[in-house]
Amino acid sequence: MYDKWSVLRIETTINNPREFKIYRRVERCGKKVMRWVPMGKSVFNLYRYAEVSKSANERYLGALSAVVPLNDCVRELEQLAQPVQDGQNRYSGFNPLSPEATKLFEAVLDGSHSINGFRNKDLRTQLFGNTKSAEEMKKKVLPMNMKKVA
Repeated sequence: MYDKWSVLRIETTINNPREFKIYRRVERCGKKVMRWVPMGKSVFNLYRYAEVSKSANERYLGALSAVVPLNDCVRELEQLAQPVQDGQNRYSGFNPLSPEATKLFEAVLDGSHSINGFRNKDLRTQLFGNTKSAEEMKKKVLPMNMKKVA
């Protein structure tokens, strides 16, 4: 896909045409029969190249049309980051790009937990080191909405 003077162009290049089949008359056991055979590099197969390429382009554009535009995602992230008032309680917004949240995501998504999973203790050790008291952990910096969880 590329932009050519403000016109979006979708093109397909077939490097190995033998991966695709073409329905044509072939000779088998001395008889001419119609069969699906591997497509070769020939002008004779040009119509089939066009069919395969058009089909690939249509599937690509169909998949591309299902992609959520970025501005919608940005709007949703901004909404997520806004503080929330629930009666008397006020909760700060969640910023997934803050250094504290990034550190938490890195700890949760660490590959060392993929086989056996993880416990709260494992995450505490990874985030805060080997701190003993709860007061020491509270002094460590965490996002406002994460302090209630820890």
